[in-house]
Amino acid sequence: MGKHCALGNLNGIENAAVLLNYPKDAFHSPKALRAFISADVSLRTGEILKKYVERWPIEIFFRQSKNKLAFDQYQIRSSNGIQRYWLLMSLAHFIACTGCGENMSFEDGYAFIYTHIQEKRIKYIYQCGARHVLFEDVLTSIA
Repeated sequence: MGKHCALGNLNGIENAAVLLNYPKDAFHSPKALRAFISADVSLRTGEILKKYVERWPIEIFFRQSKNKLAFDQYQIRSSNGIQRYWLLMSLAHFIACTGCGENMSFEDGYAFIYTHIQEKRIKYIYQCGARHVLFEDVLTSIA
């Protein structure tokens, strides 16, 4: 793997290390390039990469939580509220990965649960129609 590291100021960070990393045979391929930034300029290149490898699952968790669990939409200010929200979000993530009767990726588990919920909603709407429930009442009950 090819690696290049530069030191200097970066977006308000007084001294940052920027590590550019790419597979040996893909130097000119923009999709192959990976950039890593560290505020700890005392770290060697290998140490920066190791820290990012260790942190990557956390980054994925945050991305999935924002995209699927609306993590970036909450507006809680109290410490207790934030702790409870984190617990609920973590529980939802855990259920998506394990609550379907087998271990699976978050994306697969979320898709499974989402599909199951949609099927239940459609079945409920169908049953309401069979019982001649007024459309406005159905809308109110599923909103």
